[in-house]
Amino acid sequence: MKKAAVPPTPDDGSASFTGGYVWAVKIMGLGFELVLPLLAGYWLDRQWQTEPWCLLAGALVGIAAFSISIVSLSSEISRKSPGSHRPQ
Repeated sequence: MKKAAVPPTPDDGSASFTGGYVWAVKIMGLGFELVLPLLAGYWLDRQWQTEPWCLLAGALVGIAAFSISIVSLSSEISRKSPGSHRPQ
């Protein structure tokens, strides 16, 4: 069987431009993970008149999701960086 040819990566800088978009989306996702649970908690408090309990629960959920994503993102960065070596 013949292997499919892999197209070469362009040398015009578009790969780094695309990489910038990928990182921008990841960072925006971090912001959404922090803000959306807060907004949901605020909205639930207004609907159920339970202020500030749903807001506090939303804050805890948002901070937990944000923290998990930061740890995941930092481990991804350290895996991809050329000079990083982890002891085994």
